[in-house]
Amino acid sequence: MTAADYQLDYNGAVVIGDSTAWEVLSWGGLEEFSARNNDLVIPNGWGALAGSSYVNPKVVVVTVESVNPTDVLLLEAALLPPANATPDTLVPIRWKFPNREELRAMGRCARRVRARDVRAVAGSTRLTFQLEMPDPRAYSAAILSGSVPAFVAGTAGFDLTAGAGADLGFDLTAGAAADLGFDLSGAAGAGLFVAVNNGTVDTYPVLYFSAPAGMSAFSVTNQTTGQTVSFNQTVNVGETMTADMQAAATGVNAAGVATVPVSIGGVSRYGSWTAPRIPLRLVPGSNTLRFDVSAGDQNATCLAVWASAYL
Repeated sequence: MTAADYQLDYNGAVVIGDSTAWEVLSWGGLEEFSARNNDLVIPNGWGALAGSSYVNPKVVVVTVESVNPTDVLLLEAALLPPANATPDTLVPIRWKFPNREELRAMGRCARRVRARDVRAVAGSTRLTFQLEMPDPRAYSAAILSGSVPAFVAGTAGFDLTAGAGADLGFDLTAGAAADLGFDLSGAAGAGLFVAVNNGTVDTYPVLYFSAPAGMSAFSVTNQTTGQTVSFNQTVNVGETMTADMQAAATGVNAAGVATVPVSIGGVSRYGSWTAPRIPLRLVPGSNTLRFDVSAGDQNATCLAVWASAYL
């Protein structure tokens, strides 16, 4: 569904917030983050040696209230733990606040508390639940995509302009007979694509590779960051290779399911990803992508799919 302002959709099963049976009393944690670091305390001095800082998983605590007993049962039925013991079982959570686009994340219900107090006796039920989001990023509900053709390098033309002194230019004008002039104009390069991340933090695209006549060695470079991912893998006619950079970076794909980062037809091709295997990221703002085919069909394409990411 598309959430309206001050609404949250949990797994498509229940919606809480404005214009629903559930009034939200607290949205705790949806727009928060906490970080950990590996600073090293200086034993005989002030402070610490600064290390790296990393964002923790997000924990959201929401408190709602309703006067309809039937709605209480429906919400309790929706807010259940995963049905199996698989640690990566996550469900979609979507929400929206004023002046912000609709956002989504993958998470699970980790705790649910129903108050039995004087208010409940009077017919107003208050329920608090806790959501865990292993990936702390919030992604735009709008999915972006773009096709990146194989890069073709440009060529430079010759500068044959006459100078002010004795260095005269060459007369390469074609005559009226068979003495044709020389074509010394440069050719423009082609194949760059600009992917825009409208968010505030890095996001990770899914890359789909295909080649009408097949290919066996190729790479994608984010020229904005200088980062490159390369693959030595035969992609035959009619095949599509998927390189899921989000799965490589977070452990799960956009649907919250653990999957192999590189595959063809669902079969892992992770070994074809050349070291150091650092997931390609799109920084906030514009990212210029270049797709190079070093062995194979120069008519190959790379389809990039991504969502803007926020914290």
